[in-house]
Order: sequence, then C-alpha cells, then structure tokens
Amino acid sequence: MELSRFFLPYKNDMLNEYVKNRYHSYFHYPFQNNTADIERLRELNRMEFPRKRLSQHIRRYMERFSISEQVEESLRKLEREKSVVVIGGQQAGLLTGPLYTIYKMMTIVLLAKEKEEKLKIPVVPIFWIAGEDHDFDEINHVFVEERSVLKKKTYRDDTIERKRVMSKRRLDHIQLRQWYEEVIRSYGETDFSNQLLFFLHQQLKRADTVTDFFVSISNELFQNYGLLFVDSSHPELRNIESPYFSEIIDKGDEVAKALQMQQRKMGKRGWQRVIRTDENCYHLFFERDGMRHLLYSSENGFVYTENGTTFSKDELLTLAQSSPEQLSNNVVTRPLMQEFLFPTIAFVAGPGELQYWAELKGVFDLFNKRMPPIVPRLHITLLERNLERELAELNLSLQKVLLTGTGEEKKKRIEMLKDQNLHAYFAKGKREIESIYEQLAHQIVQFDKGLTGIVNKNEQFVLSQLQFLEKKVEEAVKNRHSILLKKYDRIENHLHPFGNYQERCWNITYFFNEYGMDFIDRLMQLPFEINGDHYVVKL
Repeated sequence: MELSRFFLPYKNDMLNEYVKNRYHSYFHYPFQNNTADIERLRELNRMEFPRKRLSQHIRRYMERFSISEQVEESLRKLEREKSVVVIGGQQAGLLTGPLYTIYKMMTIVLLAKEKEEKLKIPVVPIFWIAGEDHDFDEINHVFVEERSVLKKKTYRDDTIERKRVMSKRRLDHIQLRQWYEEVIRSYGETDFSNQLLFFLHQQLKRADTVTDFFVSISNELFQNYGLLFVDSSHPELRNIESPYFSEIIDKGDEVAKALQMQQRKMGKRGWQRVIRTDENCYHLFFERDGMRHLLYSSENGFVYTENGTTFSKDELLTLAQSSPEQLSNNVVTRPLMQEFLFPTIAFVAGPGELQYWAELKGVFDLFNKRMPPIVPRLHITLLERNLERELAELNLSLQKVLLTGTGEEKKKRIEMLKDQNLHAYFAKGKREIESIYEQLAHQIVQFDKGLTGIVNKNEQFVLSQLQFLEKKVEEAVKNRHSILLKKYDRIENHLHPFGNYQERCWNITYFFNEYGMDFIDRLMQLPFEINGDHYVVKL
C-alpha cells in the first residue's frame, strides 16, 4: 500500500471553512488549536462522569461479541478517574454500511492513540451506535458493480415495522445470509471469498438484531485496537442516562428555543439550517413496544405524541426516573446526552454532522456545557492498480476524476472516435432538409396557409429520423469501442460513484474479497495524519 495526500474540497461548505479555522464562533473550540486539548482537559477535570458504571455496562454488552486483551485494557482505562474518550458514531449499517463508517472507526482509534501520547493520560476510543434509529431504508443496502453499472443490492424484510428501532429489529438469518452471499458473488470469486463468507457466517451466529450484526462484525475488525462499542438504545445504558433525561426534560421547551435562535444567527450569515424540526418539537422520543414516537410540547404545558399519548412534565420526569428505557434522544439531544455521559476530549464527525453540531451551540450553552473539540474523520479513496493503469492509459488526472468524474472526458473521447466525414454529412443533411422545407413552406403558404402546421410537423419528423439514424451510428461507434469506453465507466463507478466520493458508496466487503481479511490492519499501519486532508491509498 502506498499513501498519497490531496487537498480536495469537501462537498460540505461548512467543513471547508472549518478546516481553515473559519466560523469557529459556531463552536466552543477551533480546529487544530494548540491549546484546545489542555483547555478541554481542565474543563473535564471539573466535571463528574459515570466512568465506572459505563465501563461495567460496556463490558457486559460486549461480552457476547468477545472481549480481546486490547478491549479489556480500554475498559480498565475508562474506569480510571482522569480518563477521557475520543468518540464518534453512526447508524448500524448492514455489512457496516459505506466505507466512511470504517474510516470513522479508524479515525477514533488513531486519534485516541495520538491524544494519549500527547496528554500522558488514558484516552479510550469509543464508537457510539445509533441503535435507536428507525430508518431502515438508510442502512439496508450496499452497492455493487454489475456489467459496468452500479446497482443497489437491498436486503428486504417486509415484516419490519417502519418505526421499530434498529436494536430491536430481529433478523431473518436465512434471508440475510442469502442476501450477503449474493452480494459477495457479485464481486466475483477470489482466493478470499470463502474466508469472507465464513467470517460473515460466524458473526451472524452472534446476532439477533441489526445492531448486533453490525457490532459483531465491527468488533472483530477492530478488537486489536481496543475500540469500545456503545448501543445508544440499550436499556442498561438508559438507566445510566436517567438523571440526564431529567435535566433535559426540566429545560424541554427552552431546548427548542435555543436551537432556533442559533439557526437564525447562522441564517443571517447565509447558512441553511440542516436540523429541520417543528417549532414545538420536544426533542425526545417516547418508545413503546420497540416503536418510537416523537414528543411535542403544547401551549397548555403538556407533552404529546402524534398518536395521542399525553404527558405532563411531572409524568415525564417520573418516566425518566422509573422507566428511562422508554425515552430516547433525537438529533438535537443525542450529542448533549453523549456529553453528559462521557468525558470527551474529541468528537470525530463526518461532513454532515459538523453543521448540525454548529446549530447546537446554543443548546449546549443552555446547559452550561461546551461542545468538545470536533475533528473531521479521515477521508480516503482506495485506488486499485488496474484503475491506476487505466487512468494513465486514458491520460486522466486522478485529482480531477475525484472531483468531477469521467463524464466530460468520455464525451470528448466519443467525439474523437466518430467518423468526422460522416458527422459532417449529417450536419450538412440537416441544413439541406431545413433549407428544402423553408422553400416548401414559402410555396405552400401561398397556396393554403392552413397547411403551415402540417409542413412544420413533417419537417420535424424527417429531422427526427435523421437524428435517429445519427444516434444509431453513434451507438455503433460505442459498441465498436466498448472495451475502451467501459474503462471510463469503471473509473467513474469506483472513484466518483453517483457524483460523490468512493467512501459514500462502496462497502468494505468488496476490498476484503479482493485483498483479504487483514485489509484494515494494513490500512491502520499507514502514516495518516488527521488534519482534514483527503488521502489516496494505492493498493
């Protein structure tokens, strides 16, 4: 593997400005500030955190997935009085979801190691799984390449209720196994295919739910690096969160106002809000029978759900104390709950997360808390040797392909491949047809003005037939040079899929199938710096 560094603009304008240390007024700590770690550490040392309870809970949670020596060491570190964490999270995608989830885990591990060496204190890497998320359509698929076209392979389970949270969505093992076997087959059989399938079969045995399958795979991949996993939907974690739910409920109506005020401030500087909630949103969910219902505040002081369940504020406070597992956070209160629970020295964010954290500054101020330093996750493109050769053969710039794809260059190549004499004949034919019909129209109009429309329609028909013929000739050119032109498609599919970066589309199992199950271990040995740059790894 060979590492190259590029500075490529993010698709997210806020992140582009953030890595240049602009707009830091939306955050409590600027990016890459030399004193931020020390300031944050002083702040954390003045606060109390349930470190021991968290460590005990995470140990019990991870036991079913196996606890390595490195994970055990992280659990012991977390219990220590001055320990801090590097944390980030994601939904529980099938087969771990897009590559950026893997890169986020890598960033958390690498950044925790970097902070520990710098600060000389225990720093624990933690991955927070949004187990209470219920949008199954976001996580139920991967993309594969078939006949030079990217296709979505979707795991369908029509028995799943739309609002059932991921951590309570039970898997149909037979159906899921058939789905991922089909995914792996689509990659093509290699020396590593059977090993990959065996690995997935073993992880599925430990999994009852969508979240279980995600953790089982991810824990195996990162167990040598001490990465801890937290399911935000776990009932035992809810018990630890109980007093913090009470704090949020105490200021329930003020949370919405603080959010809206910050969004208005940002709006005056041209930023469109990314957190879109109703003005009376209470920013907590009520959960019953595994189904989540968003809470709303009413003018009479009561809180209600869209299905008609109503609570007084006192009843909600009682629920937070007696049955906290029936409450869960939304996009606004989840980051806040994370900071109540964990002594966070750094939060690892993706491009989209950064802007919604910016909108939460007022909410943190409301609770006299500061947002942790926010660090952009690693952005990586994996460049296979065959693609590198094809880039050179087609004289394509890697940087340009990563930014804009191959579409324009492919069009230019098709124009070059066309018979220019034939192309000129078609252009000449079009001009002559237009000239003939112009003369015809002039003569026919004098005879009968009512025929003008028919003349025009007839002209368009003849021109369309010429255009049809020209299109067929172009298709013949493409077919004759299909091997060459498919190289443009293959490069586009792998390096700029759907107009975006590779990490937002491709799944890690493709690379396991091509390069073996130690692929992540080899990536982790590369000298990445977490500074906002885009890395290309030549395989």
